[in-house]
Amino acid sequence: MSGGSKGSGTYQDVSCTHELNSNLNIPTSATGCNGVSTYACNSGYKQVAGNTQRTCYGKFWTGYPLVCSVSTCKIDILFIIEASSYTSSIYSELVSVIGDLVRTMQISTSNIQVGVISYDNAVDQNFKFNAYSTAASLDTAITALTIPSASSTINLAEALTVAFYDFVKLSNGNRYQAYKYFVIVGKSTPTNLGSAIGVNIRKVAKNQVFGIGIGPTTSLANDLKSAAGSTARYVEATSPADLATKFNTVLTKIAVCPTSAFPGATSVACKLDIVFIVENFNLRYTKRFVAELVEDLPISSNGVRVGFVVFDNGARTEFGLTAYTSSEAVKGAIEGISQTTSSYHYVDKGLIHARDYVFTAAGGDRADAVNYYVFIVGPYYSDPITTARIIRRSGDNIIFGVHLGTSYVTTYKETVGSCGDHSKYTNSATYDNLINIKNTVKGKLTTCYQVPAYTQACKLDIAFIIDDTNAVTAAQFTEMKTAIEVLVSKMLIGDNAIRIGIVTFGDGAATAFPLNQYSTAPALISAINALTQGNSAYSRSTRYVEKAITWTLWNFFTPTNGDRSDAQNYYVILTYGGSSGSNVAGYGTSLQYNSMIDIFILG
Repeated sequence: MSGGSKGSGTYQDVSCTHELNSNLNIPTSATGCNGVSTYACNSGYKQVAGNTQRTCYGKFWTGYPLVCSVSTCKIDILFIIEASSYTSSIYSELVSVIGDLVRTMQISTSNIQVGVISYDNAVDQNFKFNAYSTAASLDTAITALTIPSASSTINLAEALTVAFYDFVKLSNGNRYQAYKYFVIVGKSTPTNLGSAIGVNIRKVAKNQVFGIGIGPTTSLANDLKSAAGSTARYVEATSPADLATKFNTVLTKIAVCPTSAFPGATSVACKLDIVFIVENFNLRYTKRFVAELVEDLPISSNGVRVGFVVFDNGARTEFGLTAYTSSEAVKGAIEGISQTTSSYHYVDKGLIHARDYVFTAAGGDRADAVNYYVFIVGPYYSDPITTARIIRRSGDNIIFGVHLGTSYVTTYKETVGSCGDHSKYTNSATYDNLINIKNTVKGKLTTCYQVPAYTQACKLDIAFIIDDTNAVTAAQFTEMKTAIEVLVSKMLIGDNAIRIGIVTFGDGAATAFPLNQYSTAPALISAINALTQGNSAYSRSTRYVEKAITWTLWNFFTPTNGDRSDAQNYYVILTYGGSSGSNVAGYGTSLQYNSMIDIFILG
């Protein structure tokens, strides 16, 4: 449809008065009857709405005043329209007027795009931002909208929740370099108010919220103003027809970009490999939190890389560190993750999965980048402290925790750090308030932390000698492996520091892997974790510690296996019972006559 400010009545031969907005000029001024004036945006600005040419009829102009905004301005406008029993009698007129309003805008992929959702007790996602590419087609589509159910229950809170968490995403046409304007059009007091969600939406720098009240109740007007955060972003009309007379007021609010610079990513002075490790619960909220967070990270192949793991009673990789090389691509991938749910919340499973499958050379882990593990978990119990300690002590690894609620705070603080340093722990009261801590978490993730350096006073070649008899249960075997992993995590592993190998034994012994097979703590820990019971190289029915020591002396500590002449040899025996032989003490004593050998027994 078309409209203007020409009004009605008999035209008189009188001049018109220019209706001027900011940042424009008048190349041609003709204010007399039938005079045609032209308007242009100043240098650095562009037309976003209104008309560049208007004709004076009597004292009224055709068309609408020109609206200009900075030349780089892109806005994705989402209209959120009340479609309840209270608006049913005016709905056809209301959407027609909104269609007229949109028709005055400059619709294109380089300027303004428009999407629409409507709500009563439910929310209908009417069409995406990229569904229509012209103002005329948008006008037609909006004017054709109807009310599906017209309920008397009005859930504005859910409408804004759907808008923010579900609708405004890249796959729905939202442009990465565009401001996102949420424009609420309502008449009646909501059963569920929207102000709290509006506040959260505005926590994202690219977002603004506007309210348009159509003969609103006082309660609705207050809620819309609160959601918008300012009366300057609120317009009130008595009816749809009255709204049509206020188009210029509305357009100068919702079609103009802020004067401040468009928000960009925070610079980071080091290489970071970041993996978000997120529980498979309430992903609607955690996905949006991380998606908005990565917009602030300078993601590239040579700077910050990002991966994503989801965990419950297991874990899965959604994407690895080399899958995407821009913040926009990572954001789109996060928004596209399927929203399933689980009642399990094992953070340790997620940490281990990230370590073993993402923070690897094959997964894109870089030797010259610090590894940031970022777990997100709700107020649910798990015991990841031991796993976290192993990870923190193994290579350039730092753990960050985002924890929701007040339960198990101590556990998750200890997961990110020990000795009272819990600076990498951040708490949010609830899932829907996660966005409130985004800037806090961003500040931590864009800080280049240094992993504490450990020094080694001498070279050590260590053989861990593990009991593999039938008497050892699977749980006990795992306990021995975990004990070794914890020890390894605290050691400085390398060719000029500590080397480690594994021997298993029963009635005889065998080398699981030699001293020179693994040269880093993460590789050693992965190899230890992969050890299984039941080596067929010996009988497992009896336990002979003497034979294990003898094997280690003559077959393990050899130059071929990486034994160094200038390194002390440590025998560390782990067993759940006594030896079937009778001369363990004698063997140990004779070995320790050699000043380069020490024996330790963990039983």
